[in-house]
Amino acid sequence: MAQLIQHKRGRLERLSTITGSLQKGEILIVTGSSNITSSNGSSILFAATESGSVQATNRFIIGSSAPNVFPASTYGGLVNGVPYYDSGSGTLYLLGSDGNTAINLTGNISAFSSSVATSISASNASLASTIINTVSSSLSSSLSLIATDLEVSIISSSISSSQNLISSSISSSIASTLSGSAASLTALSSSVSTSLATLSASSGFISYVTNSVQNLTGIEVADYSADVAVTFVNGTLKFIFGTPLAPTSVAASLTGFDTDRFNNTTDAYSINGTWSNQGYTLVSASLYEGATLLTQVGSGTTLTYSTTTSGSHTYRLEYTASSPLDNSLYKTSTTTTGTVSKSNPASPTLSSTPSVQLGYTSNQIEQGATGSITFTSSSANPSNNWNLTSVTTNVPSPYYVTGSATGSTSISLTATANYASSAGQNIPDTTTTSTSTTTYTKIRSLRYGASTATSFTAGELESIGAWDTTLGGTIGTILKGTTTASGQSVTISWTGDKYHYIVFNSSLSNLTNITTGGFGVFSSFAVTTVGQYKVYKSTYLQAGGAGSSITYTLT
Repeated sequence: MAQLIQHKRGRLERLSTITGSLQKGEILIVTGSSNITSSNGSSILFAATESGSVQATNRFIIGSSAPNVFPASTYGGLVNGVPYYDSGSGTLYLLGSDGNTAINLTGNISAFSSSVATSISASNASLASTIINTVSSSLSSSLSLIATDLEVSIISSSISSSQNLISSSISSSIASTLSGSAASLTALSSSVSTSLATLSASSGFISYVTNSVQNLTGIEVADYSADVAVTFVNGTLKFIFGTPLAPTSVAASLTGFDTDRFNNTTDAYSINGTWSNQGYTLVSASLYEGATLLTQVGSGTTLTYSTTTSGSHTYRLEYTASSPLDNSLYKTSTTTTGTVSKSNPASPTLSSTPSVQLGYTSNQIEQGATGSITFTSSSANPSNNWNLTSVTTNVPSPYYVTGSATGSTSISLTATANYASSAGQNIPDTTTTSTSTTTYTKIRSLRYGASTATSFTAGELESIGAWDTTLGGTIGTILKGTTTASGQSVTISWTGDKYHYIVFNSSLSNLTNITTGGFGVFSSFAVTTVGQYKVYKSTYLQAGGAGSSITYTLT
């Protein structure tokens, strides 16, 4: 099937920034760089062996001095292993990151046989031919052995080009050395042999894993399934069996984002991305705000972007990974949002002290009671970064419980604190209020007594000072706080002839019986509703003489 192979060119500095976007099969021609100076042309050739991964495929670079040393971040490791020859010192280097490696051939060559040394002495042409043939034979022998059942690591991509390079170097060395003595030629033979032995072992055409050694003539993969693949990346031959697990747990989050602030107040925080690549290879993970790229990685399982901003923000994590089986792409995205919402200031304090008839236990005041309520309020300034502007109350202090205030309506005291944001902290400037309220509810408690009056009006019933003897009244008792009738027992004391009265809240159900001394007297009472009260009155005057009392049980 025909394929389109794209070519790109540019400077080395530019290539290191676009590696992640390259597709498998692209060829890239680097036209020069600021750190590598060459006398035989400034071009370097790269090939994208996998999407997002490139390898240098260059010839030797020749310069008149040692190559520059540059940090790993300059080219992202793209030129690691590219050969560079310093013609000024005659030194061969392998370019690297944070340092270059000078190859030592002189001290790593095994001795030539005496026949090779003799041939070198006899003839220049014969010497060159003999050494070249010896080198080729040595390399072929080194490659003939390999462990049959174990993993191998292929280090050199071109044995033949290495042989040609070594042969050419040896021929040049011989031509320049023939004018020397036989001893010099013998030393050259030994040096060359040692270098070849080291090249075969350390440059490592093949790395042996066990002692089981047999001849290897080829590698064949019989692929009868859709879930088998073979890759060769950075010198590593990988066999893939089965379907790789797809990535999981792709998530975005915020760390240190302060939600409780005004919308124009800055805050320092971090946006985080996490994921599990599983069996896939990460292509890129990127953090965006809108269309703006914040940061991006091409390896690992996390990334973080730190920023300082104001207001609410939404960030997006975009994730792309490729399957090592068929290079298919897995893509997904997720978002995280930080929302600013300023909390309200604290509520003002409100302290009140009522002074009313029969008291205010549980903030309950008897309907009809009179008196006053004194209170004070205060508010913090500032409160939760809000500035206090004023404090108001719904009524002045003291509040007098008289007139209509003695009725059934509850009494509420409210303090309101008015706050504003500091200038420039919010757009636009904003205000808010906080309040505190104390409420006193009205109750109609059970009461009883004796009176010559044949009836009472609602106003007379609410005049509790005229009823309750503890307040100077003449009728009887108000059981302040007792708001039920059924199940209660009441004792009426009186003198002379008077009607007996039992009064309670009209919202309660009627009594079903009234007993005294175990005898029912319910029929001796008549019930009426007066205002918000149910009034039970004895049908006849009850003789009390100089003083009598009776206890009634209500049901």
